[in-house]
Amino acid sequence: MHGPLVIEILTVKGCQVARQGDRWLVDGCEVRPLASAKLCAALLAAVLPHVRAHENDSGGMALNVVSGTCLAQVTIKPASDQDAELTRTRYRMTRRLEQGAQKAGERLQEAGPFLTRVPPEVAAELVSACTTKRYRDGELILEEGAPGERLYIVGDGDVEVVRRTEDNSETVLVVLGMGECFGEMSLLTGEPTSAAVRARGNAAVLSMSKETLEQHLMRSPELNRVFSKLMADRLRLANRTIESELGRGILGKLSMISAVDLVQTLNASRRTGTLVLSSRGQEARVNFRDGQVVQAELGDLSGEDAFYALIAWPDGDFCFETHEVGSGDGRQIATDTMGLLMESMRRLDELKR
Repeated sequence: MHGPLVIEILTVKGCQVARQGDRWLVDGCEVRPLASAKLCAALLAAVLPHVRAHENDSGGMALNVVSGTCLAQVTIKPASDQDAELTRTRYRMTRRLEQGAQKAGERLQEAGPFLTRVPPEVAAELVSACTTKRYRDGELILEEGAPGERLYIVGDGDVEVVRRTEDNSETVLVVLGMGECFGEMSLLTGEPTSAAVRARGNAAVLSMSKETLEQHLMRSPELNRVFSKLMADRLRLANRTIESELGRGILGKLSMISAVDLVQTLNASRRTGTLVLSSRGQEARVNFRDGQVVQAELGDLSGEDAFYALIAWPDGDFCFETHEVGSGDGRQIATDTMGLLMESMRRLDELKR
């Protein structure tokens, strides 16, 4: 037989998959079900040798096949023009998708680190699931403190991530180009966005809802791995930036870096010295030895009481002073630093309720 073939099941017994009237199209090495039919691997394995043995026949054939508990009577005949056209259409669509995914991958390979980590076909699916909106230069895309509801991907142009300090000045944290994403940290952690994002020149931004992203994450292990690594990389970069700034001994803003992040970074980098914080006329001092919090002072408070009070400060200034903190200086805090941070997070959660 020449060209595509159709296998039709006339009767079937003992099969949990195939049903009477099911039709399977065979086109070269490809076999696929037509309409709502399902493929039964056992029956297919029993039928295909007959297809190959009679591939030069000009007419159809009928035969009985048995495989395991499956017993079926089938016909094999040339595909109709309609079935053949479906096959050709499907092939053309598949090739267009493959070529589109390849072009998207080539284009994004030069532009952004997020989508380039994802296989081209997954990147194409993500892009096709997004809605697109265009922004003018300086136009706000995402407001600081907004709830995490969407994932954003830069489709064209650039956007800048901006954080406003307590004195109402702005700091541009990073500029993102085509193929890079933003809003994912807030989306996945449930925390409000920590910075605003606006267009830097004219830009097009793609976005998808949290629900749509979750569906893609469930379907794609590759996408899950990319997001996990993306979050880890961004946290590591943030910690490295904080550590670098602290090492220079310069002042910083708690509105830019939270007290929890500061303590966690000093702990991870095993710093020794004093973290000095000031806010609204109050000053606090926290001593570290090899990354462990050993002392804390805040007004009349000391020890853990002082630590839990200062860790909740939403704004203020900080500076880390590197110096030796000897064992003879006395230790007010015996709790492990990670234990302090976990208890701090619990108390901060209670304050939010």
